Amino acid sequence: MRRWCLRAAVGVACVVGMGRAHAAAPQLEAGAPDISEKRYLLGREHYLQGDLEAAAREFQGAYDVFPESAKLAFNLARCYERLAQDEQALRYYDRYLELAPEAEDHGDVARLADGLRRRLHPSPVAPADATKPSAPESTPAPSTPTPDPTARKRGAADFAWSVQADVGFGADLEVTIPVLDGSETHSLASAYGLAVTWDTPVAGALRLGARAAGHTSVFESQGAKADVRVGEIGACLRYGVPVKAVDLFVDAGLGLGVVTFTGDVEGTGFGASGVIGAGVLVPLGRVGVSLALQYVGDTVAKMTVSQTQRNGVISQKVDLDLEDVFLSRPQVTLAVWF
Repeated sequence: MRRWCLRAAVGVACVVGMGRAHAAAPQLEAGAPDISEKRYLLGREHYLQGDLEAAAREFQGAYDVFPESAKLAFNLARCYERLAQDEQALRYYDRYLELAPEAEDHGDVARLADGLRRRLHPSPVAPADATKPSAPESTPAPSTPTPDPTARKRGAADFAWSVQADVGFGADLEVTIPVLDGSETHSLASAYGLAVTWDTPVAGALRLGARAAGHTSVFESQGAKADVRVGEIGACLRYGVPVKAVDLFVDAGLGLGVVTFTGDVEGTGFGASGVIGAGVLVPLGRVGVSLALQYVGDTVAKMTVSQTQRNGVISQKVDLDLEDVFLSRPQVTLAVWF
């Protein structure tokens, strides 16, 4: 029965657990309505996360709109069987056999359906004749193993959440000071931060989601020292391509940013943030680990800061208007995906 397991894992019917070569771009048969495609992708995501009830609900919704899909029929049968709803599982296995009579695994699925049918409707056994010796009991044959679509190694297209830690290098602060009629560029030290992302499939291997991040660095200039904290929230995109045992991906994000200075320079400004990068993701069963190189930029059009100026033992605060504030940092990011 090993042949059946392999075929069910990579065959036409078992789209939830398709082989690695197809996992990045799952899709239904030609002519499927968009709503069925979307609910199928959601069902696939739930299945891979182990939420069988949610997966069955999405597959059922997709099937109700597109009942000509053999792929949806098989996935419904698989979900219902694992949920111990044998009547429903048998119904959709039979529907798959009806819709895909030429499928390579037709015979294997037929045997699987027959096993369910016998379990649901066992044949009556005639009472044994007490005057006759009973025949020796035979050892029951092992049941046909059922395919497990989640048995394959997961890839970049299967992970929705990530927690990222990053270390920046070569971070800079560029700012225009109108009162001085010029601009300045300062290097920032100790740049590091954290980010959380979530995304979901929108078209093949392309995923759209959200990103929230926080970063901190240190600014020093002419005796003044301040912490520079940046908060970012916005949308993000990710595209992954499997290459042998790993996945290569590119990502990008755009959103709102808030820049805060504390210390000898104090002030807060609001603006925009952006990030772009590329990396490699290594699937490790239910989780993945990635290493990426990213470039992050935050910009504020105008803000006012209060700077402490010291002259011996005397200090005073002076307000400064800043324009075109731009913080940039290349960074190395290590992330855990699940």
